[in-house]
Amino acid sequence: MYFYGKFLGRTTLLITLLLAPWLKGGLEYSNQVYLYYGILASCSFAILCLFAERRHSTFFQSSWLFEVSMIPLLLGILFGFFQLLPLPATVLQAISPHKIELCHELVSSGESLDTKWEKNVLTQSEIDKIPQWSNQISVCSSETREQLALLILAVSAFLIAGILFDTEDSRRWFWIFLVGNGLLLALFCIATRANDAISFYSAESDYFGPFFNKNNGAGYLCLCFGAAFSFLTESCLIHKNRVSLQNHSYKRSNPHFVKKLNVLLINLEKISRLTEKMVQLIKQSFFPLLTCGIIFAAILASLSRGSSLAVIFGFLFGLVILIYKKNVRYGYLVSVLLLIILGFLFCAGLNDSIRKRIATLLLSDVNSNALMIDGRWKLWDGTIQTIKDFQSCGAGLGTYYLANRKNDPFLHFGSIGYNAENQWLETIVNAGYFGLFLAVWEFLLILITAFLLIKRTKKDSIFALGTGIIVLLISQAISGTFDFGLYLPANILLFAVLCGSFMNCFDLSVKKQNSFFFSEHQFRIKKVIRLSLLFLALLFCWNSLKEIQSIAEIREAKKLIRMPQQTWTLDPDLIDEWIQYTKTKVEKRQDDFKAHLFLADLWELRFRIAVWERFNSESFLETEKNSDKNEQKINLLWKKTQPLAWHLLITEKQKLNLNVYVQFIRNEPAVQKFLREALKEVLLARKYCPIHPATHYRLEIYLPLVNSTTLDEQRQLFNLYSKRTISLSPTEPRHLFLCGFCHLCSGDEKNGFSYWRKSLTCSTAYLNEMLSFIELNVPQNQWNDALDNFLPDSFDIVNESIKKYPLFKDYLLPILKKRLDQTPSSEKNAAYYLHYARWQMQTGNHSEAALCFEKAIELDSKESSAYYEFGLLLLDHPELRDSDLCEFMFKTYLVLKPHDPRGRQQLAKAKKLK
Repeated sequence: MYFYGKFLGRTTLLITLLLAPWLKGGLEYSNQVYLYYGILASCSFAILCLFAERRHSTFFQSSWLFEVSMIPLLLGILFGFFQLLPLPATVLQAISPHKIELCHELVSSGESLDTKWEKNVLTQSEIDKIPQWSNQISVCSSETREQLALLILAVSAFLIAGILFDTEDSRRWFWIFLVGNGLLLALFCIATRANDAISFYSAESDYFGPFFNKNNGAGYLCLCFGAAFSFLTESCLIHKNRVSLQNHSYKRSNPHFVKKLNVLLINLEKISRLTEKMVQLIKQSFFPLLTCGIIFAAILASLSRGSSLAVIFGFLFGLVILIYKKNVRYGYLVSVLLLIILGFLFCAGLNDSIRKRIATLLLSDVNSNALMIDGRWKLWDGTIQTIKDFQSCGAGLGTYYLANRKNDPFLHFGSIGYNAENQWLETIVNAGYFGLFLAVWEFLLILITAFLLIKRTKKDSIFALGTGIIVLLISQAISGTFDFGLYLPANILLFAVLCGSFMNCFDLSVKKQNSFFFSEHQFRIKKVIRLSLLFLALLFCWNSLKEIQSIAEIREAKKLIRMPQQTWTLDPDLIDEWIQYTKTKVEKRQDDFKAHLFLADLWELRFRIAVWERFNSESFLETEKNSDKNEQKINLLWKKTQPLAWHLLITEKQKLNLNVYVQFIRNEPAVQKFLREALKEVLLARKYCPIHPATHYRLEIYLPLVNSTTLDEQRQLFNLYSKRTISLSPTEPRHLFLCGFCHLCSGDEKNGFSYWRKSLTCSTAYLNEMLSFIELNVPQNQWNDALDNFLPDSFDIVNESIKKYPLFKDYLLPILKKRLDQTPSSEKNAAYYLHYARWQMQTGNHSEAALCFEKAIELDSKESSAYYEFGLLLLDHPELRDSDLCEFMFKTYLVLKPHDPRGRQQLAKAKKLK
């Protein structure tokens, strides 16, 4: 029974680990379910093995280090549960004062206007069922439970691997299979990088093999490289029983040429012996060398600079250990490995791209979308600011993207950093310094154990095992400084089982005791401890499985909902089915705020379809179905079904005191039946996670439509919700735009234009919508003041407004001139004269514009826009035309922007002037 149980347990765990990286890194929840089933099954077999254990020899020989290494892991799980516990306000104030501050800022109390109208939507029984957000450390319980489930899975894998793979042979074969899987993955990754067309996931550049993220894929291969390096070390170890060469003595009377001949013969004998040993070494270590070389090459091919540095330093550190061993041909090792790596990269045609990527290590981090200029540095700087708020106990496992949102530099671009790109900093945000202490404790415990192992052992296989673990840990420490690979299921599982199987290494055992009582006593204590841990792992994994299954069902519900390009063609009954199906899934995970927001989206879609049917029934569409005019009318009418459009409509009626129309809109069946349900879901999302800005700004949109509040009350609530939204997301252009829109609709122009001004300072993504609103809702005699109030002091934005909305040209040109005149003399640089030239062109002063272009070029000879626009000015206006100067401008522009086709086109036109 013991051997059958171990065989089945080992096989189940091995299959689970082999499949994990191929299931998209286990990132999809539907794939994670299979990983949990595999861990549960292997845990059951491990329990069976321990029950059948009868003083097995390796069980005695294993040291207590394995049990000791479980302590920080168990403390980490307990700390995750502690973050979810309801705590007294005094305790929470002491350990997480910033959470108390957030409660005062985001959660209304007493009989405030906010809580009064909330009770009109939510019943008292629904409110009572919701736990108080203000009495736990975690800022989002659903996200913490999800991350805690992954931590439980990894710790369980660590425990099971240590118990099942407790012999040298079993550990060796286990690692061989894992390294073989890494080799296949590396070959697949190199193939997909060389030819994106053969990828069966996606041809996008961010994908690397089966992984969604190239950095995470490279991080997984770093783990495989550490395991492969242990086999390379073992194969390269040369025993010291060398045959000593016989020393020859020379007599002074011997002729000089006889001495030379003897020396030559001795050297030939040395070369012969060395050649024989090198041939033997090649036979022993060729396959491990080949494996390490391919995995190394795949990591470089990922173009992940952090992982490339990690594997290089890991390899060098391992090489230092081998040099310390003093009997390894490390020169041969390095040279052959480099040849293998370069050969594979050259054959795959990746050597040039890798060289260019590695060359950017000291330069700015710029991605293909230009969203991450010095991205990591700015993200780390924001993360450090967030750490100051949650340094003691963290914000809750898995809540980094919520806690760090106000300091996230990517919000300027409408994006968000879900991870800190640094596992150590992210751990501090999630779990505080105590969580970081536990992680470092576990890391150093394994590292020190490995160093003690290679220092004390006399067995080559055990020395190689310790060396591989050291390489693995060093590479992960460096890789984790730039990435977040261990937050991915496949990566953390492999890391856990490699370390777990190592920590139960029997070579670290204490000496056997002569006392039979002591041995029996040790056997019983270990058996009780390990059985207890396995039963706890089985229980917690089962609960975690149910958690992940509920998340997977909600995610699958989202995938089933396929929006057609013409959304208005959706069948209302189909949307009702989607809503009911999603509601049944959300019932299993009530505190998932993202699920409630998704339900709110569905109810909002149902509202828009109902309004669209109303438009159709009233014959709004009378033109031919296939005409372009009708298509424009359809798009316009579909925009009018948005809650934002209805929000604008009802506030306009309120400002005119048309209460009959206001009540008529609020009593609309679509509003009462569908928007009211959407509002209810948003309120539930806010109850469970008020730290997400969407739970506040969406209330502003729905509030006037659903609730019977006056315009003054709405303004008070808009101020409250806008302040909460912007405090959580201060630089997100969309949130600033929506808050400003709601304030302007209610007649609060001061706050409305202030929010729009901030939005444009971050991004011009909503400039068109703002200008359109001014045209349609502001009297023409107030356009100049309105534009001046919300347009920031930026020449570029005013120029862009002129190009996008020629209707406002006569109003924007004086504003641009005003901005230019207000510029201090000390700030009149090349950009100033460039914008001044553009203003002169808009007003028709072409000769003055030419002088300004010349001044801009004089101040900054690398200002490419000045050359291009000056060339266009010379090309378009005959009175200024100078063919040689025009040609020179476009040639210089092409030197600065060699890949811009516009420059080549204009240069060809300039040459025709001759």
